[in-house]
Amino acid sequence: PERIEGFGAMAVLANMQIAYQIWAVPMGAVFVNEPKEMLFHHMAVMVVGSLSAFFTNGFRYHNPFFFGLIETSSVPLVVMNIFKDYPSLSRKHPVLNVAVSLTFCITFLVTRVFMWFPQAADFVRIAFLMGYTSDDLLCKIGLGSAISACFFLTALQLYWAGKIISGILEFVTGKKVD
Repeated sequence: PERIEGFGAMAVLANMQIAYQIWAVPMGAVFVNEPKEMLFHHMAVMVVGSLSAFFTNGFRYHNPFFFGLIETSSVPLVVMNIFKDYPSLSRKHPVLNVAVSLTFCITFLVTRVFMWFPQAADFVRIAFLMGYTSDDLLCKIGLGSAISACFFLTALQLYWAGKIISGILEFVTGKKVD
């Protein structure tokens, strides 16, 4: 129960994520031309965030991780994308470019793979048990949607982790990795 109820002050993290994702979907689709998996990522985060933002019980225990700590990998990603968008900048600062890329790789793999799995498993376990024991159909639908979104986000983290590991191997070996 202590992981389902309480932690009301943590709702603001879900609210901020939902607000950002509402902005990110049209920006990504219309102006940035983001890949489809990224747009689905934004929508899945809104589904999971809605559980914390709108459910009476909350499900806010995991908010500091899913809507806070996990985003630490986004900071070096933004800088890395700046280097990618401005090749002259990466030529001018090659060591910084490599340092930022390594920082991104490490923070992503640590937070979005190794730390992700125990948190996601706990979230799914609790949501499943609550949905299983609930008599309310809307509760079951909400929890089922959040569980599905969590599975999708987990698969996406693994997909991106594979791309990162391939990139690291290519950098180290100098050979293209398939």
